[in-house]
Amino acid sequence: MRDSCCGRIWVGVAFTFIATTLVLVGIICYREFIFHKETEDTKITRENLIKFYPSIFSIDISRYEQILLDGARKRTPTKERFQTENICSFNCTNTLKKRQNTPSNLHNHACCQSFPVIQAPPFWDSISNGLREIVQFNDTNSGYPLLQIFFQEQCSQAIGCTGCTCEYVEQATTAVVYKVGYSSTTAVYMSHLEIDLFYLHGCCKCFNLNQT
Repeated sequence: MRDSCCGRIWVGVAFTFIATTLVLVGIICYREFIFHKETEDTKITRENLIKFYPSIFSIDISRYEQILLDGARKRTPTKERFQTENICSFNCTNTLKKRQNTPSNLHNHACCQSFPVIQAPPFWDSISNGLREIVQFNDTNSGYPLLQIFFQEQCSQAIGCTGCTCEYVEQATTAVVYKVGYSSTTAVYMSHLEIDLFYLHGCCKCFNLNQT
């Protein structure tokens, strides 16, 4: 009877030892293979930036710049008309003796002169969260840089022109930024990134002085 009881005890001990060993092996395998793979898959890399934010990082930077510039040159005249009691006209006369060549990206409209500007800023003021660091992945060793570029207009007003005032129309846009507490030197994983909302200088418009 005693031998039978001892045998059952040893069987229980052996079973517990085997079960504990299997659990430990499972934990080690999870940490070494599954967890390691998960952390590798969520690190900030070129591939993951394209995977998580395809609409922002999937296009070649030089091609995107050209798309923005081509769009700035395209003009679509409006077909809409409205009735007004005012007499609307505006003429600009070139008083220079020798006509200068105007760059193709430079636009004159009423009192205003504007041209497109493309920037890849490292920092920008967001609408609600103050100054944010923009994710600019510039690891050239692994290929072309993944930069976030933004299209704006540089607007100026002709001296002495009193018909209108030149003003920017602010346009909202989104950008991938580092979360508060992280930066380009400390962020490691994709969970350290988020999207924020920004205002950029949009279209340069000439507003009538009595309508601003």
